[in-house]
Amino acid sequence: MYKSQHPPRHQVRTFDATSDETGHFVLKLDKPLTGTLTAEAEGLLPRKLQVQAPASGLRLALDAGATVRGTVTNSDGAPVHDVDVTLVKEAVKVDPETSESGERAAFAGSTEEDGHFTLRGLPPGAYAVWVRATTGGGYEHRMPERVEVRGSETVELSLHLDLDGRIAGVVVDARGEPLAGVDVEANARPDSANDVRTYAPVSVKTGPDGRFVLEHLARDADYELVAQKPGYAMPQPPEEPIPERDGDETDEELHEQMSRWMHDQGDPHVVAHTRSLAVRIVLATQGRITGRLVKGNGAPITRFSVNEEAVRDPRGAFTVFVDKPGLEHLTFQVPGHALTQRDVKVPAGRDVDLGEVRIDTGHTVRGRVVDDATGKPLAGVEVSLQLPRDAVKAEDVAAQEDEDLMGYSGFNSFLDATTGPDGTFTLPAVESRPYVLTARHPGSDYASIERTLGPTEDTLELRLVGETRLEVRVTGPDGQPHGAMVSAREVGAFEAKNFLSEGDGLTVFRDLEPGDYVVGPRARSEEYAAPYKTVRVEAHRVTRTEFQLLPKGATVTVRWGERGAQGQTFLFPGPIPLPKSDEEREQLHWSALRTGSQGNDSWSNVAPGPYTLVVLHHKGGGKWLSYRQDVTVGTDDTQEVVVPTIQW
Repeated sequence: MYKSQHPPRHQVRTFDATSDETGHFVLKLDKPLTGTLTAEAEGLLPRKLQVQAPASGLRLALDAGATVRGTVTNSDGAPVHDVDVTLVKEAVKVDPETSESGERAAFAGSTEEDGHFTLRGLPPGAYAVWVRATTGGGYEHRMPERVEVRGSETVELSLHLDLDGRIAGVVVDARGEPLAGVDVEANARPDSANDVRTYAPVSVKTGPDGRFVLEHLARDADYELVAQKPGYAMPQPPEEPIPERDGDETDEELHEQMSRWMHDQGDPHVVAHTRSLAVRIVLATQGRITGRLVKGNGAPITRFSVNEEAVRDPRGAFTVFVDKPGLEHLTFQVPGHALTQRDVKVPAGRDVDLGEVRIDTGHTVRGRVVDDATGKPLAGVEVSLQLPRDAVKAEDVAAQEDEDLMGYSGFNSFLDATTGPDGTFTLPAVESRPYVLTARHPGSDYASIERTLGPTEDTLELRLVGETRLEVRVTGPDGQPHGAMVSAREVGAFEAKNFLSEGDGLTVFRDLEPGDYVVGPRARSEEYAAPYKTVRVEAHRVTRTEFQLLPKGATVTVRWGERGAQGQTFLFPGPIPLPKSDEEREQLHWSALRTGSQGNDSWSNVAPGPYTLVVLHHKGGGKWLSYRQDVTVGTDDTQEVVVPTIQW
């Protein structure tokens, strides 16, 4: 593989090619450039060469590098296959500007049936050895062995992976009765001190007596056990206080304590050592929802689905196990009938019987979507329904904390439809209850709309208006798309909206009120001069504007009067009034240009145009005085702004 990299300031462009059987390659570039040519091949050391394109007749010879080969055996001395062996270079050079490494840091391979592995093409250096086994609960471990290679030598390595650990125990309910058919998962407990990592669990099911045995685990290691069974849950342990510094531990030790505390505050689990053979896991009953699904005439519905789980029952009976107490949303689907939804509050540890749930055939909603201005039908509009938030049946749940509704699916959209060429859509089998109907035209300049759909409403017309949107495209001095923070501040206001552009240099503002805005990119670290302009945002229209960063702007410096500096200075693009409140003064700090000096009285790379200089003076007792001055920045390299003596 051959790769040419052109080193621009913000985005690396690469051109790739693969050599043929004779070793020849051709890289096609869109223009002449200077860059780094990198040649890479599996098992060989990469080679880099600075080139000036176009070029021909280049010759690159790749060195073999070092080879590390060896075997992995278990505690009985038998070979272990399908073990991933990874060598990680211990000292890797990192580019301080990009925080990326210019060299390959890890080399990996897997053992074969005879336990052998071979890694080729290693550059000189010291390497840590990691092994990952498919057994052992996703066990990944840094081995005590350390490898150092030089030149093209071959190093032999013998690794031992002890996977003879066992954990056994029983799963019971709150009354101490054994639970059969419980899934018990074991994950190797992360431990930075012992260089243990985990990536996949080992799992077994409990037998009729509730007992389980987990085998082929890492020897002398801690595992986290999680037990799962529908209708049951592991009790949440009491919340532990956040670790506090006692003055003796290092920052690294405190970070380790905090990481372990955050990990333990996650899903409940039991920690067991691989020599533990009498582990006891207690599951608490979570409750369930039962009922019978019937037609309008009371006849049972024998085939249906509840929350997308298929059910067959001659009486129409169903059972839904809940994950936790609180609000549970049920969705019943029956062919030829209305999609029916119910909300049920399930108290902790209790069952709820809904009795008979009647399903009717529902009604069909038909509609048409048109352009509000022209009446032209709109194709490709996505129409969907969702329950209004005040439609939750368990009214008392709505008053609880927001976390009680985490995972609640009752407000998701359903019955989605897309308009055809004539702008029409059909939503079949709609249950007779109020809904929120949403229409959105993806990829267009139309704004989405929401409206209430009445319980018996079956015909409607939707009119879409243009979206109020501002699109700002930024290019660098070279004309290429440039990623930048873009600011939009309404004229006469203090607060600015700032958004980071996408990869193509485009920034989109969607929630702006119509009006005039001071718009422009905010240059990073004053690397370029960032121009700005006043843009009028029209209602229900897409306003588009473009900026090209300037390679250089003026250095603007404040020259004070005979009294010297009289306050803190701010420089703003365009006009801005004086602040009248603490909130407005705070917003000044975020909307002003960045200063280039500790004295806050100098700005570098300022683009030409009109600006406003604001001076704030703290008089004491929470009282502030302010002064403003209009400034026009020209095209000279430097410019002084003379501030007269201010009579505060």
